[in-house]
Formats: sequence, structure tokens, C-alpha cells
Amino acid sequence: MLHIADQIPVQSDFWQNAEAVIVNAPGHGRALAELFGRQDIMRVDFLPPGYLALVDRWRVALFRLALTPAENELMA
Repeated sequence: MLHIADQIPVQSDFWQNAEAVIVNAPGHGRALAELFGRQDIMRVDFLPPGYLALVDRWRVALFRLALTPAENELMA
């Protein structure tokens, strides 16, 4: 299931059962660290421009998508 959100209410059942989260902007590090129980996840708050992060219980993986300028606008 894909769910797009501006905020992460860590007490909700939906977020408690999330297996992975893709992050496209800084600002969610604290909530994700609480959700997954790992402080190193807070580094997503320093996500470089143009990068996404895949976060789960085992890893924080940064990656860059090769998108057209119009596609990048959709991500902003």
C-alpha cells in the first residue's frame, strides 16, 4: 500500500504497522526514529536535494531518481 502524508502520527495503527517509508523531504526524522525505534533514522532530516530515503527497521538507504524536470516538480 502506498500512503502519501505530510505528517507521521506515530500512535496510529496504520503507521505502527508500516514496513517501510520512502522520505522525499527533511522534517520527519524524529517521528520515524520513534516509529522504527532507531535514532540513526534522524539523518533523513539532512536529506540532500534530489534524494529520497528508504527507511525500515533495518536500514536507511539514500537513493537518487533519474527524473525529468517535470517529474521533479511533482516531488516538490
